[in-house]
Amino acid sequence: MPPVCHRQVSLCLVVANSEDCLPRWFTWALPRFAEIIVVRSHSDDGTDAILDAVAARHRGQVRLFDRTIDTIAAQKQFCVSRATRRWRLVVDADEIMEDVHWDGIVTTLDRQGADLLQLPRFNLQADDQHFLPSAYPDRQERLFRSHVRFSDLPRHHTHHQMVGARRAVATSAPHVLHWGHIRTPAHLAWKSRVRRRWAATDYIEGQGLQAHDNWFHHRNGVLDPTAEPLPPNVAAYIRHIEALARDWTP
Repeated sequence: MPPVCHRQVSLCLVVANSEDCLPRWFTWALPRFAEIIVVRSHSDDGTDAILDAVAARHRGQVRLFDRTIDTIAAQKQFCVSRATRRWRLVVDADEIMEDVHWDGIVTTLDRQGADLLQLPRFNLQADDQHFLPSAYPDRQERLFRSHVRFSDLPRHHTHHQMVGARRAVATSAPHVLHWGHIRTPAHLAWKSRVRRRWAATDYIEGQGLQAHDNWFHHRNGVLDPTAEPLPPNVAAYIRHIEALARDWTP
């Protein structure tokens, strides 16, 4: 399917220290969404230069805001609150989505009276062609109507708990494709430091974050042997996006 510029869904990103991820993310995002909301906090790498260049080149499509992180949930709520479309899709910088007709999906959800969609996620492991089977399908609440909000309640099974939804539904596709486990040790150390601030209320990663200075790098090494090959169609899609990203410039 060729890329479609979706107009009923705002794509939302909060970001910091993601210089390594942004070429892939924008390669995927820019041809597909008419409105992209980006909220950044302090970075120590080249993230700001990339974002400034993209926002200048894609005025009217990419809207860039600056905000210091209070909590991650509050940061994401600030981001989605700047969106102008009724539906919002939240995707992290170390993720992309499989191709799908998002405007068609939200039309179907509206018809069903649903306002929150749970999506499965492949957590890439060892490299960009393998995933962690023990974490699959790792359902993520990422697509929702404008009245649904992020909550600061403790994390249990998904990224964040959402409040205000009247009818949530789950799907087996499209998948979130997550590179977060296979970033460099330096990026994983930064992620570990940031997330440790909320370790006491993180029931997924909290104990590990409190036990290790670089928990995500440590965990990755432990889990690598359990990785399995991605389905062929997903692996081919990732190779395609990665090839395009190598030639991408802001």
